[in-house]
Amino acid sequence: LVQSIYRGWTWLGVFEIAAILFTVVWLILDRKKNLSKKLMLAASILFILSLLIFFMYTLPANRATQNWTIMPEDWEALRKEWEYAHAIRAILNLSGLSLQIYILLHQRRNNYKRKMTSRIIQASANDY
Repeated sequence: LVQSIYRGWTWLGVFEIAAILFTVVWLILDRKKNLSKKLMLAASILFILSLLIFFMYTLPANRATQNWTIMPEDWEALRKEWEYAHAIRAILNLSGLSLQIYILLHQRRNNYKRKMTSRIIQASANDY
């Protein structure tokens, strides 16, 4: 019964692939901004590592246990790998997302500074 709540979770992998693709596209579009480029590359690598860990540890454990409906002899070791893989993936994905949020906030702040500087210059020019 409990395992039935996990049906359909496979489709959530679409969001992980989308995160990688959107990050790479963002990296390409912002390639002229040095800080943005480096951080976006780091975020891409973190998302890709997370996906690799899924295929190397989580998926094999799910398959060996038929999504935890059977318990093979080494199930305790599998469960430990499975849990560590989930924890590491959560850290990697959160770190990648945090980098993206930082970039957005940094760019927004820079745009605001440019806009305010332009207004100040325009206002001082109008005073003369």
